[in-house]
Amino acid sequence: MEGKEEYGKEHGMGRGAEPLSGFKGGGDVSNHCFNQLSDSTSNSEKKSLNPFAPTFVPRFMSTMSIAATTTTANNEQCYSGNQVNGDSWSDPGLDQANGDLSDGSKRSEADDYVALNELKEFIDLISSQPAQYEAQLSYITDVLNHWIDEDEEIILYCVVNTIVDQAIVDPNFRYNGVRFCIHLIANLQLRISSGSFKELLLQRCQREHSRREHLAVHSDRGAYLRGLTLFIGELASRSIDNTLITQLADLITTLMEHPTTENLKCCIMVLKMCGTTLEENTPMLNKIVERLQKFVDSDQTSASIKEMIKNVIDLRNNGWKTIPVASFIPNPYASGDVAEINYDNNQFESYPYYDFGPCGDEQDADVCEAFDEFLRASGQLQ
Repeated sequence: MEGKEEYGKEHGMGRGAEPLSGFKGGGDVSNHCFNQLSDSTSNSEKKSLNPFAPTFVPRFMSTMSIAATTTTANNEQCYSGNQVNGDSWSDPGLDQANGDLSDGSKRSEADDYVALNELKEFIDLISSQPAQYEAQLSYITDVLNHWIDEDEEIILYCVVNTIVDQAIVDPNFRYNGVRFCIHLIANLQLRISSGSFKELLLQRCQREHSRREHLAVHSDRGAYLRGLTLFIGELASRSIDNTLITQLADLITTLMEHPTTENLKCCIMVLKMCGTTLEENTPMLNKIVERLQKFVDSDQTSASIKEMIKNVIDLRNNGWKTIPVASFIPNPYASGDVAEINYDNNQFESYPYYDFGPCGDEQDADVCEAFDEFLRASGQLQ
């Protein structure tokens, strides 16, 4: 009651203040408009606006503020930490360069976030429609080159992480994601103190490579590790940097240390794709092949996996060139024994004979007359 009395005093109402007209006890609700109009004249001289009243905030405005806070949190996640399989990593150099990222002065302008949103839309489009890559490449390159004016370091980290994250977990984007990385290495004009796009990309690959043992025993049964191996394999096949070859060999070895069917299939796939690249470090590749040979000799390996391993070993022995498949169709002209063709009528008698009956046009006089006219015009009927 005391709180209500204080609220009433603050807004100009005493203990004995009457309720709104039209809602008096025993009053007629139908007279509400009339009573309110009649009372407004007398009350206008008594009441005045209170300058100390709390500010009115509509409900929808509070909803908008919550949405804005959520959007800011999502944007901060891109550079404050990357969530992968429940684990997060952050770059110490980035934190030291930018200080407290929670400060409003450190946040990017609206155009920077628009550029990131355009990048995410581009990735979503290419993931669902890979054929659109060439058509959309020029536009997204212009966006990244001209729509980022402030906080370049934070935004460039976001660009690298967004592309790598999607390329690792999405097989539909992986190939075009690597192509996109190669394109940005050559065409992205944005440069920061921490390095170029290529240097940040290699740093991200190194961080993921250092987590390979943890990823191998993760609850996703190595799915993220396999995606990472295929992604780095695609990059290594483009001869971006020699460090990727060593990282790729370590990732293959880690997969073989946890020899599930999916892990071994991934190893074989990477070897077929990057065999010529891995030959640059022949001793390292020899160890991988020797370890694969042990799976062939093991009774615990399935027959299909053994056959796949044998094929990739044969492929290496052939210089990583596809072995042509032998044709089993005999060539009759390869030898002098040519079979004579017998045109005996008996071979035609074996085919069934179908009698479909008359077509019915012979009974139509108009059809017969038109056919005779055609024969005379073509000179077939005299």
